[in-house]
Amino acid sequence: MRGMQDVGLDAEAWLASCLRERFGDAAVRCIHEGADLVLHVAEQAVHIEVKHLEGRYIHWSGHQVEMARVSAPYYMAVLRPGDEDDYDVFWVWRPMDALARCRVEVRHRSFTEWRETLNWEAGVPVDDEWLPATNGFRVEMLPAQLAGLAEHDGADALAPLMRRIEAFSTAAE
Repeated sequence: MRGMQDVGLDAEAWLASCLRERFGDAAVRCIHEGADLVLHVAEQAVHIEVKHLEGRYIHWSGHQVEMARVSAPYYMAVLRPGDEDDYDVFWVWRPMDALARCRVEVRHRSFTEWRETLNWEAGVPVDDEWLPATNGFRVEMLPAQLAGLAEHDGADALAPLMRRIEAFSTAAE
């Protein structure tokens, strides 16, 4: 049986392959610090966090939350298994705002608690300090929530991203 990390890496590799096919090998960099992928396009570095969603939850580390706070643009691609070796891709443009509307389980070394909403910008205080990067969050994403939080184009996984890139490329001109 394959672990969660393995299926997550498969999803990440699949999206990286799609991006390379569209933008070329030199435009896509795979990293594992902060965002999973960095796409260099339109004179910007687009940070993409890839999340595999097979059940109801995605996991987001404290370090990834911090990267979302300081990196722009920072997008989240939520990949749900589709037919065969394919995925349905849901693009979340402002993950900190979008995921704040979901139920979030805050995981800390000494406790775990569920919160109905979470203010990422204010941080998650534990003894008046930010949660360290080693702690994480389990975010509940029900299908109806995902549809309301993300942009999806069943025909072309990258179409929403292409529209977003065109928009900020046009704005830069």
